[in-house]
Amino acid sequence: MLEGAGDLAVVVRDLAYRLYAICGRKGWAQEALAYNILIASWSGISDQARKLAFVPQQATLNLN
Repeated sequence: MLEGAGDLAVVVRDLAYRLYAICGRKGWAQEALAYNILIASWSGISDQARKLAFVPQQATLNLN
């Protein structure tokens, strides 16, 4: 999941599913499409977040 967001990432994903379903029932195709794109992209978003969370930091050398 999205590192640093913890359980919030699961809540956001579930919210996107719920909003997509509501838009579908209401006939709001344009809005449903946006949530569908978010849902379809979730795996890639999670992968990118995981990669960014594990970017090694270069240590600094204090010569003073």
